[in-house]
Amino acid sequence: NLVLLLDVSGSMTGNAEVTQQAVAVIVSNLRQGDTFSLVTYSSEDRVVLDGFSVSSAQDKEILMGMLLTLEIDGGTWGSAGIETAYRLGAEHYQDNCNNQVILITDGDLNFGITKKDGLRQLIEEKKKSNLFLSVIGTGLWNYKGDKLETLSKHGNGTYCVVNSLDDVEES
Repeated sequence: NLVLLLDVSGSMTGNAEVTQQAVAVIVSNLRQGDTFSLVTYSSEDRVVLDGFSVSSAQDKEILMGMLLTLEIDGGTWGSAGIETAYRLGAEHYQDNCNNQVILITDGDLNFGITKKDGLRQLIEEKKKSNLFLSVIGTGLWNYKGDKLETLSKHGNGTYCVVNSLDDVEES
């Protein structure tokens, strides 16, 4: 049960190629029977896929095609995206499985909850749902790693930074 939470705000423009590569790695590792949801956020959050069940390699190609058509624009309302991603993760929760939200962002949050303490409180409340939050940080010029470390640490997940295609392969 994987929920991909993808920052598609204007600050991600320079990170598009690396982000697409990171998403391609995630999608390529999906297995038959996995449940995949996709939430994007910019000035608002949007559910792109809700509980898609992967049944074939062709499904992975369809997912990648959808992801490649996403447009980057607007502000960054990350906390709304987090709320929606956790809601979907809880709806599709599977016992004895990896239930996880994976956030890909530069961490530049400028709407909703934006301070580290507020984000920590939000994630500590959300982790009670037994969903893990892992964070893939990307970006060079506007990167907010301190916020991303706080999110992953308090979400019982992992944290890595990818800024080049080599970084994606190593992670």
